[in-house]
Order: sequence, then structure tokens, then C-alpha cells
Amino acid sequence: MIRKNLLIWTTVITSIIFIFRLGYLQLSNDFYKSASNNNAIQELAIYPERGLIFDRNGKNADVLEWRVTLCKQCRAPRTM
Repeated sequence: MIRKNLLIWTTVITSIIFIFRLGYLQLSNDFYKSASNNNAIQELAIYPERGLIFDRNGKNADVLEWRVTLCKQCRAPRTM
């Protein structure tokens, strides 16, 4: 009977400690919130390691640019 009560009280006390610690981390500590906001969006330009690219007329074609737009409600472009 004593072992059973000891196990129950140990489980209850440990659960209470974890709940209070979780509440402290979630509600009162802004360190993790600011850290996640600082590294959530990071724009980084990565340039390829290659030589110059020329088009068929012999001009430098480094002005080519690729853009990708991701959205949930994008419409297909209209054809005329």
C-alpha cells in the first residue's frame, strides 16, 4: 500500500512540475518567440558557380530570371 501511494504521489508531483514548466515556457518566456521570428523567413541569394552564359547571338544572358509564386488560390493566366 505504501509503494502504491508513493508511486501515485511521485507521478502527481512530477506532472505538476512539468505542467508549470510548460506554462512558463509557453506564456512568460519571449526568448523562443523572438528567436523563431528571426529565423522563420530568411532570404538568401545563392549564385551558381559557373561561367558566363551567352545566348545564341553571343550576348551575355545573365539577365534571365526565374520567379516562382506559391499561393493557394492562384488563377491560371488568361489567354487572348
